[in-house]
Amino acid sequence: MNAYRLFDRTLITDESFSFPVDARATRAPIRLRRVSAVPLTGAIVHDVDADTPARLRVAMDGGEVSIEHDGFSARWSAAQLEVAESAAEHRMPLEETLERVFLPLALLISGDDLIAFHGAAAAFGEHAVVFLGPSGVGKSSTLLGCTERGARILADDFALASTSPRIFPGAASVRLWRDAGTVDGARTDRPVARDTLKRSFRFDVVAERPVEPAAIVVLERTPDAAPNLRSLRGQARLSAPLAHTFDLTNGPPSWTERRMRAAAQIVRGVDAFRFSFPPSPSGHAAHVDALLDALAAHTEVVPG
Repeated sequence: MNAYRLFDRTLITDESFSFPVDARATRAPIRLRRVSAVPLTGAIVHDVDADTPARLRVAMDGGEVSIEHDGFSARWSAAQLEVAESAAEHRMPLEETLERVFLPLALLISGDDLIAFHGAAAAFGEHAVVFLGPSGVGKSSTLLGCTERGARILADDFALASTSPRIFPGAASVRLWRDAGTVDGARTDRPVARDTLKRSFRFDVVAERPVEPAAIVVLERTPDAAPNLRSLRGQARLSAPLAHTFDLTNGPPSWTERRMRAAAQIVRGVDAFRFSFPPSPSGHAAHVDALLDALAAHTEVVPG
């Protein structure tokens, strides 16, 4: 039996993964087991990418959550995750589907005080900075650049947060474009899937426990403009981060209310910024130093 550390929980399973090992196994346990089939049961609350291999469907039936994605299906109930193969071929291995889809979605949907940001999060000591923005803006490369300034990886793509507020340590992998070249510190490097232009890098510089968020930064590329960090004020303090939170396509009204309430509670106690920067001619994250220097001047979280 193996014990791994994910989202501040102990994943107990017979399977072998490259997740961080939870040697003491003192966190609330989640038991993972393989089963022959997992049908979707209850009301479909989320259905996206219907005509692609990456279709994601989520159903709820009381306290049970069932999920289908990329040839796998899963059912979450009472801290147990059952997983089955629903197709012979998969774009991603089960390991990545677990840490990036099944586990965070099951915890998010079944929890009462959680929200998920579509973004990356870096831990600087006891505080976190969350990076948001549209797909391809450079959230993951910004996260990687933070590790070169002493930060630890909290989350990439899907940052699970509680209203306490805390950001939970999620995937210990970072996805970058296929032409990223050699990435220092990565212990594994492989394509994300056969039909994508990204690679997945796994690191050891990961946070071990939830971290309090101190700043949220919305990234935006602006051609022919110098890097500029400015505070979000008024309604933008909530509306800008809220636009980058996970939402159910067919969620009940109570879900929308919960998402907005959680976002408001988290944003209330953090510094919120928008950072504009020009695209790098080389395609690499040349903006990271300017961003972290600006954050160091405005907060005490990022070391100068």
